[in-house]
Amino acid sequence: MGNAGATVAAAYAFDGGLSLSGGITSPNNEITGQQNDGFGMEAAYTGDDYGISVAFSDIETSTFLGVNAYYTFDFATFSAGYETADADNPATEDSNAFFVGMTKEVGPGTFEASYSATDMLTALPGLAGETGYLYEASYAYPVNDYLTLTPGMGILSVDAGETSVAAVKATFSF
Repeated sequence: MGNAGATVAAAYAFDGGLSLSGGITSPNNEITGQQNDGFGMEAAYTGDDYGISVAFSDIETSTFLGVNAYYTFDFATFSAGYETADADNPATEDSNAFFVGMTKEVGPGTFEASYSATDMLTALPGLAGETGYLYEASYAYPVNDYLTLTPGMGILSVDAGETSVAAVKATFSF
């Protein structure tokens, strides 16, 4: 059998662009178990040309806060965000991340580019505590009404060196 767990979540979108959401989760089959229960909430506002969201979560061992926003100009859309993790355990370091990105219509498709910096690399073996810099670029090209191809590339740079990746994503819609 798989792992037991329980999650309860809810969201509501108000008229005028405001939305609220939240949830609570546990790796046990009840929310008040002995393992790392977690809860989170988000408030977001979306206007005609801009949007902003603020999110908070707590997973017993760390507290996370994120602020993300975008603004659409006549020529492109720019987005930015900042996220932080406050570790409750003195043996674990606090960490943070930020990103900036741009989306622009180019010809029949959409070009996207972004840059981010983070020291939240604990999920990657051997990189805990290092600061990573990620550069990404992609171009989504609609081949026809049913198929969009998106070639892209990314570069992750850390003290140990750089890793590059290239991929093509195919999106089908019927």
